[in-house]
Amino acid sequence: MPEIDIYIAKFEKLVRKANYTLGSPEMNQHFIAGLPMFIAEDILKDPEPTTYPEILWKALASVRAKQTIWALYKRGNQNQSTNYRPPQNNWCPQTFPQQRANFLPNNYCSPPRNL
Repeated sequence: MPEIDIYIAKFEKLVRKANYTLGSPEMNQHFIAGLPMFIAEDILKDPEPTTYPEILWKALASVRAKQTIWALYKRGNQNQSTNYRPPQNNWCPQTFPQQRANFLPNNYCSPPRNL
């Protein structure tokens, strides 16, 4: 939601144009309802804001936090993707059975180590 500033400006312009009161409980609810759910959830967490400036502050704080988190994970995923190498398809079945490594029997005890 990098367009939060545009959303706020358009919302405030429409409220004034319609001669509604900016900051009224109804307009606060409309403002929150126009936001993506993940931002609205952050706004409505305790302590729940009661004034329009408090709602704006929490909305902007939520967007900043989300952008930071997304940037961190995006950067991390890009680093992981540059290290990823697709598996090589150089496996080919052989016509003769492969010899298995000689494993030690289950009752094998290692020699004592001098500490």
